[in-house]
Amino acid sequence: MKTITIQGTAKTPSIMFNSDKGLLEIKGISMPENSKDFYKPLIKWCEKYVNNPHERTIINIQLEDFDAPSLKVLLICSDLLYCLNLMKTIKESHRDILINWFYKDLNVMGLGEDYEKLTGLQFQFSRKSQMEDMYTNW
Repeated sequence: MKTITIQGTAKTPSIMFNSDKGLLEIKGISMPENSKDFYKPLIKWCEKYVNNPHERTIINIQLEDFDAPSLKVLLICSDLLYCLNLMKTIKESHRDILINWFYKDLNVMGLGEDYEKLTGLQFQFSRKSQMEDMYTNW
């Protein structure tokens, strides 16, 4: 599969999805003008990836702070939740999956806790400053 790399902007996160390494990363603020257009190729990538995943999949999510829920935030969250739900098939196929949820703000941590409950997948929660340590160990 083709690796997806998207440079982050003031309104969109940096994305790196690499099937050869089994690594999926979303980092930054996620407030694109049209969330469906932004996330559509990522969702399609995830749909293909779960059919032939790497032996060990690592998902690193580091969303920036956000304020009270808005319709735009809820749309973005539903796209991310859909991708995470797809990842359940990796676990069901007895392959390793690790989801690292990095946060600075308690709202972002709470969103991760909600996703953990909704997907039934286990998340590892870390304060944002710990992400640098994770990269040096990768």
